[in-house]
Amino acid sequence: MFRLKEILLVVILILTLTSVMLGQTQQQLPLQNRAKLKTIKYKNFGYAIVGYVANKQFVEGQKISFLKTKQETGIVPLLYVAIPYTKTTLTDTITSGIYVTKDGISYLEFTVVKKNDWKGKGSITKGLYKVANSKYSNSLTTIPADASDLKIETADIYFYQGYYDNYPMDNIPVILQKQSEDYVLKMEFDDRILETVVSSENIKNYGFFEFNNLIKYSQNVKLNYKNGDAFIGVVEKDDSKYTAKKGEFKFKTGEIYKGEFVGRNMVYRNGRIFVPDKGETIFADGTTANGDWLKQYDFTDNEWEQIYENRNSLTEIRDNAVRADKEKQQKLQAENIAKQQAQEKKKIAEQKRKQLYIDKYGEYYGSLISEGQLEVGMSQAMVSEVWNKVFFVVSKSIRNGKTIEFWEYSKDKMQMAILLEGAKNKNNGGGEAAFAEIYMMGLSEQFGGPTVPKTIIFTNNKLTDIYR
Repeated sequence: MFRLKEILLVVILILTLTSVMLGQTQQQLPLQNRAKLKTIKYKNFGYAIVGYVANKQFVEGQKISFLKTKQETGIVPLLYVAIPYTKTTLTDTITSGIYVTKDGISYLEFTVVKKNDWKGKGSITKGLYKVANSKYSNSLTTIPADASDLKIETADIYFYQGYYDNYPMDNIPVILQKQSEDYVLKMEFDDRILETVVSSENIKNYGFFEFNNLIKYSQNVKLNYKNGDAFIGVVEKDDSKYTAKKGEFKFKTGEIYKGEFVGRNMVYRNGRIFVPDKGETIFADGTTANGDWLKQYDFTDNEWEQIYENRNSLTEIRDNAVRADKEKQQKLQAENIAKQQAQEKKKIAEQKRKQLYIDKYGEYYGSLISEGQLEVGMSQAMVSEVWNKVFFVVSKSIRNGKTIEFWEYSKDKMQMAILLEGAKNKNNGGGEAAFAEIYMMGLSEQFGGPTVPKTIIFTNNKLTDIYR
């Protein structure tokens, strides 16, 4: 009468084992000759283990699966007799993987594949679970009587391929893979690839998936730019990528910069190379410079544009700045020489002019006239040398037998006289000179320079009074 019960149990076991075998995806080692696939139920604790067993131990290198179980009761009708039964059935899979042991501890080598999420992204995680169910050791037992509750905890994760988990970098591919005792972390951005070795200590401190902290506390982070540049050092998180903060930046053109970067990695600004203002710059020719090596130059905005225009390297910018500064200094030197020559020429002309006045009017009056000064006792000819008579409206009178002559200043006559003189010499730039002279005379009065006398009075051809 127990035959039907036995048949049912055999059918359930066959279906279970078939399902488990079809789900095997990991590489397994060759089986021992005496190994048999078994389902061991630990009824008192609500789980079962399906795997190959030899010599009362699970076989290493083979897949084992942990499943939940439940107790089912029912009645089997047999003719006119109802036979009650109780059976343990398998339900949900807890986990599965390749079984290995080390130093008496049981581990499960697992692979977790997450299919594409709502953003179309997926991931693969590989690692080790520490698994145990023995009352007496940190291992798995095949003997239910020696078993206890099933204990599963993560011992190590040695591979992850997926995506950075935080916006706006949640579309950035990430690979974290264990090599020896440390881990290699890679992230690929649109214009650069980040790579760094993460210590197992940092993994322990911050967690396997805390990419930001793992990168933040790494000292030798590599940034390999797709344009050929490269950086190694400490990086910082920008809005959508990681950028150089302090270290060594190698430009594709041969220059090297060692030091800190100001702001958010200002290696390039507005499409052109940014000249750092700290640290050490090693140029393509091997020469070095410290700090802001362009600070010494004083160029206009237009000159700076010329220095930077179509320049693709720090060496070219430096050479352009040196060349522009040299040309500017040469130009200034030429201007200074020309100015000195003009001043010397003017001085000689003034000396000649003074000597002419001295020869014409004597030492005393000649010196005053050359300096543009008027003195009582001068003749009309002397005064006219300083202030041209044509600038004035002239009138005469006779008083007590003396001839009194008045010169009244007229701005209109002054301007007309200057313009007429300029017209005579228009082929030699006289027109422009005339306008300049009129302008300068106006400024002279405005800023306290020599002022044209308002009235000049002569008595018998000798200067007697001046009214300003």
